Amino acid sequence: MESMESKASNPLAEAYLDIETTGLSHEYDDITVVGIYVCIGDNTELFQFSGDEINAGNLLNALHGVSDIYTYNGRSFDLPFIRSRLGTDLTVMFKHHDLMDNCHRYNLYGGCKEAERILGIERQLKEIDGLAAIKLWQKYKEENDENAFCTLCEYNKEDVLTLKTMKEKLIVFSNTTDEKKVSSKYKKQRIENVNSLSITISIKEREDGELTLAGLEFVITGTLKAFSRGIAHECIRALGGTAKDNVTRKTSYLVVGEDPGESKIERARTLGTEQINEERFLAILEQKN
Repeated sequence: MESMESKASNPLAEAYLDIETTGLSHEYDDITVVGIYVCIGDNTELFQFSGDEINAGNLLNALHGVSDIYTYNGRSFDLPFIRSRLGTDLTVMFKHHDLMDNCHRYNLYGGCKEAERILGIERQLKEIDGLAAIKLWQKYKEENDENAFCTLCEYNKEDVLTLKTMKEKLIVFSNTTDEKKVSSKYKKQRIENVNSLSITISIKEREDGELTLAGLEFVITGTLKAFSRGIAHECIRALGGTAKDNVTRKTSYLVVGEDPGESKIERARTLGTEQINEERFLAILEQKN
């Protein structure tokens, strides 16, 4: 895979990077944990930073001697966050490889977890995803829960170690797979920033040939914690559903976030439209409804 081969003088000086945050906006949210797995020749070292340790100096010290950085969806999430919050553009100093691009080249869509499943990568913390990671940090800060913080760090550690495994698996996959013959049931749909929360959106067809949300119409009111309304609309459409701004008789669900509009709620009550919270909405997107 040409795009995965380092053109630097030392192709074995590489690092795998993943961050945890309080949300999706690199303008308003904060970085909670940074994980960097450095591999220089046969020497490997894992760095993790949190709180006041998260600064440009510590990141650059950890990356000393590295030529290439690997992420998953880092172009849209991790690196913009680091650039915005720490004032450091890692793409200027290092060659960046976004493994999501390599996954999409072989039609491995549906998010990071779905790509891992297809590649045969097993996770230990299967019950933790990006949204759960946000809640773990909140629990740690609000309740001083050290166990929540340790779980968050373990999740981040597994993220960065899995990136190296994914890179190696993709090389094997590329050598044994004709991309034209990869199953077409994984639709070519890129949803920016969604994968950063590891929300498993498996874009598959139902038995009747329709996408999983086909025939369903959603209206969102209020603010969602997981992602913006625009991205939520993209998720709905990617799964075959319809996203509208106003509640009508055709509306299947009214998703109620924080500070919702009373007019939409009242309209939903009048029409008998089912109202769901954000947790139920995410379950529907993850096809656990």
